[in-house]
Amino acid sequence: TFDIMGYPLDIERENMVETLAALLSRHGIPATGEELGASLKKQYGPPYRVVRIVGNITLSQMADLVADPEFPQQLFP
Repeated sequence: TFDIMGYPLDIERENMVETLAALLSRHGIPATGEELGASLKKQYGPPYRVVRIVGNITLSQMADLVADPEFPQQLFP
């Protein structure tokens, strides 16, 4: 399985939690902005430490997400 990771400062600066939740929902991965925000807040430590945004997704889900033109460039598998 795969994870989508990102840096907290990039996620907060771009205010992308709601946008990312909508993108994930369109691709069949249930997520709300509140859930993502709570998960990020729980993992938050040093701002330069990578946090997991979404975990345990399949290769096909990952490929589908990364191929979407709306997938944020600040995030990575």
